[in-house]
This record gives sequence, C-alpha cells and structure tokens, in this order.
Amino acid sequence: MATLLKAPIFQADSQILVEREHDNEKSLLFGMNLNMALDKYDWVRSEVEIIKSTPVAMKVIENLRLDQTEFKDVDPEKKNRLLKAFVSRLKLENIKDSNIITLSYESKDPELATSIVNNLVAAYTDYRAQISHDSEDYHFFDSQIDLAEQELNKM
Repeated sequence: MATLLKAPIFQADSQILVEREHDNEKSLLFGMNLNMALDKYDWVRSEVEIIKSTPVAMKVIENLRLDQTEFKDVDPEKKNRLLKAFVSRLKLENIKDSNIITLSYESKDPELATSIVNNLVAAYTDYRAQISHDSEDYHFFDSQIDLAEQELNKM
C-alpha cells in the first residue's frame, strides 16, 4: 500500500561523447608526445569531474532557478548544501574503456529532470570551451608557425 502512495521518481538520461583534439604543430612546438596511451581513458574521468564541478552545477541551478523550485527547502545562503543536494541526484558514469559519459538525473517532475540533463550538457559544453580556450601565448606561436610556413613555401 505504501508503494502505491509514494510519489514516482523520474529519471532523465543523456550520453555525451568527449574527445580530445591534438594539434600536431602545437605538439611538435612544445615537444609533446601525441601517443598518450598511458592515460587513454583517464582523462574521461577528469571530464566527469568537470561536469559535476561547481561552475557547471551552479549554472544549471541558476538557469532553471532550482534554488526556488527543486531545492526550495535548502538554504540558498549555504551554497555547499545546494550543490550537494543537486549532485546527489546526479549520476555520471563513464562507459568502460570508452570516451562516452552517461548523465542521469532523478526528479519527481519528468520535464524538470529532462531540462536539468539538457542544461547540464549545455553548461558543460560552454564551460569546457571556456577553460580550453587557447592562451595568447599559443596564438603568438601559431602566427610564428604560419610565418615560417610561408617562408618555406617561398623557397
């Protein structure tokens, strides 16, 4: 009887493929080894941590105003509690020996669960682009490589 009276919990799922791009010229310039087999899928675990990081989680919480709906009972002044409540309903799993991450979120509202997963993917993508943006130093070296290539083509 208690099972019938209990509110259902819905789960929204999504999968993302994470890839690393290697820039051959950049690798050669900085003496980096392109064959990174020793950490072939370890970097995917880092991506999982980025997905559940504070900047990504807070972006979703702010975008969907979860502090006023889903987590209205959590004191908004206690940011750590809010993040902990959000992450507790989030399930991230790296599919073994792959670069695919499965994201799941549980909520009493199926539409909200779906919105959260979609917003989480978007927030991760935006944050990932922001932190991997090349520095000005790289742009300098990139322009120097272009100049050297032009000089070589003249010969």
